[in-house]
Amino acid sequence: MSKIQIKRGVSSNLPTLSAGEPALTTDTNKVYVGTGSNNIQLATSDDVANAGLIEVEGGGYAKFQVQDGIVVVVAI
Repeated sequence: MSKIQIKRGVSSNLPTLSAGEPALTTDTNKVYVGTGSNNIQLATSDDVANAGLIEVEGGGYAKFQVQDGIVVVVAI
């Protein structure tokens, strides 16, 4: 199984993400995806850990797992 690691760091250092680029803020535990011009908050890590699935903009779901404090996309 392939593993995609998500960019992570503190929220004050979160850059504007490229379109479709995911990121996790380690101080606030929020998951974001970029649009190219801004960032959209998808979920908190608690949402991800508790549900394992989140709805993505445009329809559909992505499955995540939290491994050693890192949110990993395991299926789309």
